[in-house]
Amino acid sequence: MYGTYGFVGFAALCLLTGCGSGGTSVPAGSLPLATGDQVLADALGKPLAVKLVRFETDYGTGRSGLVVTDEVLTLTSVDEASGDVTFRITVRGQTLNFVTGAGGVVATDSAGKDWTGYENSGGDYSATVGLYHYDFGGGAGDFDTEGFFVFGFATDPATIAAKTEALRYSGSFDGYGGVLDETGAIQEEESYGTGSIELFVDFDGMLLDGSLSGNYDGYGSISGSIDETSIAGNGFQTTFTPDCDFGRTCTSNTVIRGTFYGPDAEETSGLIAFDETVLDTATGTGDRLLSGAGFTLTGDAGPL
Repeated sequence: MYGTYGFVGFAALCLLTGCGSGGTSVPAGSLPLATGDQVLADALGKPLAVKLVRFETDYGTGRSGLVVTDEVLTLTSVDEASGDVTFRITVRGQTLNFVTGAGGVVATDSAGKDWTGYENSGGDYSATVGLYHYDFGGGAGDFDTEGFFVFGFATDPATIAAKTEALRYSGSFDGYGGVLDETGAIQEEESYGTGSIELFVDFDGMLLDGSLSGNYDGYGSISGSIDETSIAGNGFQTTFTPDCDFGRTCTSNTVIRGTFYGPDAEETSGLIAFDETVLDTATGTGDRLLSGAGFTLTGDAGPL
């Protein structure tokens, strides 16, 4: 039986900052604000501050949960034609060097464990990137984990403040995590989830809300409302209210965080830390979904 450690660094997720990590300002080391003429090659070799949200099962301790950490990303090469990149990133206390290999970009950690990285979602000015390692069982030193981070050229907050349109942003999310039962025991490892997101953004009032609908392996459908929140600078943070069937008790501790990217807020990318529990009201049995996810939405769906 596995215990759950829920959100490690949950407060850190609530404080995502910078265009390199999905927040509202530009800390040292992050990509510059978008002007429309930058290329990723300009950022090669420069350390970027990012947040990494990932689900992890540690077979040595028998614990599973979401982990949110501050990490350092360094782009090492970029193919401007294809958009393919290689990179270094700190994970679990060491630096992984992802290079081009079979099936994507790959790295080997200090224990000889193989990792794979991939583009999870992307637009013209931003991307979410996934990385993973799976032992699928074992003992001390063995673990399964998959996580996501965001980087890109964020919109100048002054541009956001000057906008008056009401726009709809639409796109998709993709994530990986785990499904636990009511005791904390793992029911589904490497649970893949995907779905759609719409955000309704009132730039004049600096407010947004929206909807999310999707499905996770071993958990089933997930849908509901993205709660109204204020835009702060060039980013936002909000929560999620799930649709809940009769006879079920639903609890959400999900956090959604995003940033507007591009010279005129053409897109928004961000991270989701899913923590959703659905229990049978009569029996108290049910499932808990813990997953990291990334999303990229474009504002080309037209005005409301």
